[in-house]
Amino acid sequence: NWSYVNGLRSLLPSVFNLSLLGYPFILPDMVGGNGYGVTITRTRLPERELYIRWLQLNVLLPAIQFSFPPWLYNDEQVIRIAYKCLEIRERYRSILLSTAEECVQYGTPMIRPLWFCDPYDANSLTCENEYMLGNNLLIAPVLEENANELNIYLPQGKWKCIRDERVYEGNQSYLFPVTIEDIPVFERC
Repeated sequence: NWSYVNGLRSLLPSVFNLSLLGYPFILPDMVGGNGYGVTITRTRLPERELYIRWLQLNVLLPAIQFSFPPWLYNDEQVIRIAYKCLEIRERYRSILLSTAEECVQYGTPMIRPLWFCDPYDANSLTCENEYMLGNNLLIAPVLEENANELNIYLPQGKWKCIRDERVYEGNQSYLFPVTIEDIPVFERC
């Protein structure tokens, strides 16, 4: 489901809580549960858009598992999006690893709410739908069903969107168009 009650919207608050409490190496099940028994019948697959958005949220968390493999959908777009997610994960593997090392050495969380990187930014204090991997990578997953745009707050600094390589000024919000294939990811410049 898409809700705050064991749904997609519940994942980031849970990840933040666990990370800040000292449990950084989080491995959430895809779409809120394991896929045992589904591989044979395909009768209980999660709704397609929910599956894709859950995968996109998970792609830059410390660990990822495919509770439901994308090929069970028998849908080329789902498989293509899964590959794209894995390409993004590979692109940022060095950041995942260095952030994990920093976490082990200093106890800082890998996955951070925006306010962790700038606790004096009032907008960051209320931003619950975006997360940071370390201090320099911002991920703004789509958490609303049938979304075609997303309001994204970028903290202080300059941020490059990986989709179009455009650089944005921080400390303000932007309305970004999104499709089912988009994972809004920004690199600090």
